[in-house]
Amino acid sequence: MQLLARSMKDKAKAFGTLSAIYGKASGNERAVKEAALFGIAELGNAQAVSFIKNVAKTEQDQVLRKQAIYFLGSIGGEEAKAALLEILGKK
Repeated sequence: MQLLARSMKDKAKAFGTLSAIYGKASGNERAVKEAALFGIAELGNAQAVSFIKNVAKTEQDQVLRKQAIYFLGSIGGEEAKAALLEILGKK
């Protein structure tokens, strides 16, 4: 899935595909969700930050929530920083 994110020139299309994969993966398919989340993080755009912030705030699986927070830090930039501060309740 990381290759999918890197190979698609249209980031919006890549985001749509990866977010659909994430959304359709069942609770016991953590590896699928992890791969999709990583691919989304690789995009590094505003859509990715928004999606990952939502995962960090709402995902039932604590491992995925931690990964989402890590990815926000890895993406960097003002949007990701604001998302992390919001998650920490320091908005």
